[in-house]
Amino acid sequence: MATTTVRLPEPLKLEAEALAASLGISLNALMAVALRDYLDRPVTRPCAAPSASATPAAPPPSPPVKPAQQGPRIAPPPSRSDPCPCGARDFNGYPVKFKHCHGKA
Repeated sequence: MATTTVRLPEPLKLEAEALAASLGISLNALMAVALRDYLDRPVTRPCAAPSASATPAAPPPSPPVKPAQQGPRIAPPPSRSDPCPCGARDFNGYPVKFKHCHGKA
């Protein structure tokens, strides 16, 4: 029997090693079990074209959509006429415009 070496991406290999360790089997045994499960699964074949008298089947359910990975939200820079985000106020208590506070050139 010939031996085959399979290289896995590092994150997948670490996850597989952790699973194999939790099951108390070797990584090779885990790969053999996973391959056997994959090969034994039923094969789905496209069905023949439906006849005119057949009722249309419901479309298959769509897979769940994972939310996109988002980084931290960064607020857009204030416009020159907006109040300064530092909260500065003039002597009358009104907010100072950004262009007169931190927006000076």
